[in-house]
Amino acid sequence: MPKYSFKSSGRNSSEEKTKLDNSINSITLTPISIKTPLELSYDGLPTLFEMHTDYGDFIHDNLRNMLLTNNGERLGQYDFGGSLRELTFELINSPNFESLIMSRIRRTVEKYMPYVDLESFTSEKIDVGGEEMPEKSSLVKVNIRIEYSVPQISVMKKGLELILYVGG
Repeated sequence: MPKYSFKSSGRNSSEEKTKLDNSINSITLTPISIKTPLELSYDGLPTLFEMHTDYGDFIHDNLRNMLLTNNGERLGQYDFGGSLRELTFELINSPNFESLIMSRIRRTVEKYMPYVDLESFTSEKIDVGGEEMPEKSSLVKVNIRIEYSVPQISVMKKGLELILYVGG
């Protein structure tokens, strides 16, 4: 039975390791979409702006932007967006304020991002001015926290927080 030795294969293992390290360092991820807010790209890639390379981050960014968009702001799609700002101005003191926001978010996500599973929703109203700042006593901050999943790409229980300021 012949015996083979790998020492005589003619290749140096340190040369192979260097080649492997260089090829790993040269791998670049494919850009999916532009990150918002816009930032100039300084990483040497041939893109003008910073780009998303992860689908989970891409969906998170799009969900946030969609919910903060008011109806009529998107050209050609008059009903695109959550229109949450108009709801906060009209119904901030309504007893069913949270259920109205929740139903509007659910309806918008089901129509434009049906692959996102909404899991939980909380909102909190905080008086920004108060006694320390009487000139801002009618300013209210509304924190909306949404947990969602995207099972198709294994994104589970990701959180999104929206902050809206309401003056009254």
